Amino acid sequence: MKVLTDKIIKTEVMLCPCCMETHEVQTVEYMDKTVYNGVELGTDTISCYCSLADTYFEVDEIISRNYRVLVETYQKLMENKNEAGN
Repeated sequence: MKVLTDKIIKTEVMLCPCCMETHEVQTVEYMDKTVYNGVELGTDTISCYCSLADTYFEVDEIISRNYRVLVETYQKLMENKNEAGN
């Protein structure tokens, strides 16, 4: 679930894979809520935004980064739960 609080990280002219036009595409960061291993997590997610198609998309390096942040957030939460339980 995307929370609409985009922070623009950068803007670049590129061939947009969503609309197949060359135009300015924004790279944005926002808080996203995701369920991972049965646990709801809030993470800072990065996506690209196509204003012509009014849609978000992710390229390979962004997908990898977002997954890494998700796993790290989950691991920290589990570590904190284990420490609190001891």
